[in-house]
Amino acid sequence: MSVPMSSSAAADLFIYVATCAPDDFPEEDETSLDECFEELRRAIADASTASRHEEAAGLFKASLSELEEAYRHFQFGNEVAGAHRLADSRRHFIDACSGRIQTTAFHAGPDGLSKKP
Repeated sequence: MSVPMSSSAAADLFIYVATCAPDDFPEEDETSLDECFEELRRAIADASTASRHEEAAGLFKASLSELEEAYRHFQFGNEVAGAHRLADSRRHFIDACSGRIQTTAFHAGPDGLSKKP
């Protein structure tokens, strides 16, 4: 059993992956795209489990989904789309960990009038 990664270490790993993906990982680090994404998956799952914010579950789910999309983009050589999805995943991860949950204060109904949800 491994020790869970801190949220700040995971946020740093997102940046490391964005800098090196898909195949520019330093040889001395002895890591790969697959290994880094597996670490990020674990970090998101661990943070989601440890979270005290019920509302954060949706953000962790979005983060994981965007991470998987980024992984697929990198695998197929679409580095720009992969980097964008990875950035989205990181943003949702950080928001979920920090408790910055955005809620809608109102929404527009079919008649165009504002209503509370």
